[in-house]
Amino acid sequence: MLADIMAREPKPQPNLILAESVEAWGNKYGQSEDGYISGLVAALRENKNLHVWATFDPVDYLPLPMLANGSKLAGRVRKITVLRNVLVFAPVALTWIAVGQATKGFQEYIQANTTGVANFLDFWQNGYDILPPEYRISEVALVDAIIILAVIALTLIASILGGKAEKQTSGGEAFADRERTALAIEIGLFMYDKQKPTASVINSSVANSVARLRTSTTALEASAKSLAATAKNLVSATKALDKSAKDIAAKKGKKVRTESSFDFDQFDSSNFGSSTYEAPKYEPAKFDFEKYEFGELDASEPAPKKKWKFR
Repeated sequence: MLADIMAREPKPQPNLILAESVEAWGNKYGQSEDGYISGLVAALRENKNLHVWATFDPVDYLPLPMLANGSKLAGRVRKITVLRNVLVFAPVALTWIAVGQATKGFQEYIQANTTGVANFLDFWQNGYDILPPEYRISEVALVDAIIILAVIALTLIASILGGKAEKQTSGGEAFADRERTALAIEIGLFMYDKQKPTASVINSSVANSVARLRTSTTALEASAKSLAATAKNLVSATKALDKSAKDIAAKKGKKVRTESSFDFDQFDSSNFGSSTYEAPKYEPAKFDFEKYEFGELDASEPAPKKKWKFR
């Protein structure tokens, strides 16, 4: 029952199969909104204006795929690179801010201590309760060192992730390019017969028809051979039945007439199903009136029937 239901299901049409392939490719590579992809899918589903779409070369009009395999990693690498480039200038800016604050504090220190010996580096290091601790040279040097180490680490991370992203992108591009080429060939093969009738298109159509005809001929020859083998088996079975009937009649002491109008011994199963078979010719039967003599017809009236009286 299940086999009968499956056999009744209609086969999918080639245009719908191609439409699903094109739509799946567009969704996979983020090009479903492209004009060529959306228009071609609609034309294939409606099976309209295919001769117009056949004029567009799919190799040229298929959009380039947008790879998501290495794009995320490449985006992270770009962010890390931007952060590293900014941090490169952070120690310089921080140092000059600290120098400005130290100079301003040192000026106040000199005005308050006019008789003492003034030393800028000593003031920048100790502060003398004028310069805040975060602007002292030791604190600024420590922060600069941390920023420089961060820049070095970010440079290494960006280099490693950049190489990995480039490798993924190159591999993904090669795979996507192969898929794009395969889809373009599939579209071109389907649209080739939809073009305007030119010499090359007509030759291709004729070649396809001849190939299908050869396939059908091969199938018919195989069927004819199968039918010939079946007929031969039937002949053998009929002979066996005739022989069995004769044996049974011989045991019972009866004579059974087994003559048949068909001579199985002269049956040639090799010619069964051959295309050179000629039907027998029949001629109407002819009757020769001269070979037979007919007497004169008795045209007299028949004698009346006697009526019997019953008592």
